[in-house]
Amino acid sequence: MSSAVLPLSSNDPHAGADIVARDDWVEAKLTRSFMRNSRPALHAATLVIPVIGAILYNDVNTVALLCWVLAAVVMTLARYRVLHIYHRDYVAAGAAQLREFMARYSWTWTMSAAVWGASMFLYFRKAPVYDQFICVMVVVGMAGFAVGAFSASLRCFVGYTNGLAYSTLAAVIYSVGLERPFMGTIQTYSLVILVLIYWAAIRSAGKRFHQGQRKTLELQFANATLIASLTEKTRMALEAVQAKDRFIASAAHDLRQPVHALGLYADWLRAEPELAAQITPKIVPVHTGGQRPVQLPVRPGQARRRCDCRELAAGGPVYPGGRTGTAVRAVGPGKRPGAAYPHAARRGAVGRGVAQTAARQSVVQCRAAYRARRCAACCAPGPGWAAH
Repeated sequence: MSSAVLPLSSNDPHAGADIVARDDWVEAKLTRSFMRNSRPALHAATLVIPVIGAILYNDVNTVALLCWVLAAVVMTLARYRVLHIYHRDYVAAGAAQLREFMARYSWTWTMSAAVWGASMFLYFRKAPVYDQFICVMVVVGMAGFAVGAFSASLRCFVGYTNGLAYSTLAAVIYSVGLERPFMGTIQTYSLVILVLIYWAAIRSAGKRFHQGQRKTLELQFANATLIASLTEKTRMALEAVQAKDRFIASAAHDLRQPVHALGLYADWLRAEPELAAQITPKIVPVHTGGQRPVQLPVRPGQARRRCDCRELAAGGPVYPGGRTGTAVRAVGPGKRPGAAYPHAARRGAVGRGVAQTAARQSVVQCRAAYRARRCAACCAPGPGWAAH
């Protein structure tokens, strides 16, 4: 079996397995095509049997005719039985099972063709010329029909054509040499030559047709394999692109965090330039005493959560939306509240109630445009913040 249809390299360790899989698939497809075409051919042969019997009934030996009709009916029933077994047990079978099936029942096509070719024992040089012509045309037509119907299975096709040719030649030789011994005429010998020529032509046409079917299926298998491979590679490429996009999005998010923190500090300096002395150390890390530098806030939400945690540790949360609660912000030991919150110190002179109201308002403002600025202010590092 030539493997030139598939682009398989001889150095590829999987090339042999691919060729075997291709051959099995092609054989299975050819066998199914052969069995699919066998049923119409068998129906046609069944209809021709009574026609042949009716044409030759008054012209040949009745006993011989009945024997031939019985043999043709038996072989027809045997082929129907084979088709029934195939559709019952082998229609969805694999290549190995189909190969075993054809090896077991392929003889039925050969015997059926031999029975049809043996019909010439009945009418050759016995029946009228017109009846002989009709019967010979039936045999010739069956041989020609086999090229399209049976060539999918080369084994059955060769057996069928050989059965027809051998039985036909045997009938001609028997009639000329044994039944009525004579030297014969040019027409008799020409008939033998015509049978041989037609036999060779039918075999050649069937083999070429079989090769064409096989190459078509091999190309179909190669295309299906290529499509499956390209589909898999496309899926892998799309997954790689998605992974790359997720990585780039994650990296871009991480890269934007310090830039966003710097933007928060810049907005804070723009809003309250008098706090530049306190804000500048937060932007420019300062190493003192072997301590690690102050970390920039990651995001406004994280800064807000730090504020809430410190408020809870100090004695109670501050509820947004104007609800009452205790608003005491924790600062480092020894520090006045006004040191960390200048705006709260200025407003604290009014009184405790005013300070609580201002604290609640500052929390509400954290959820608005100045949320990031005030969260950054309340999260200013102190001695008690070093543990974070």
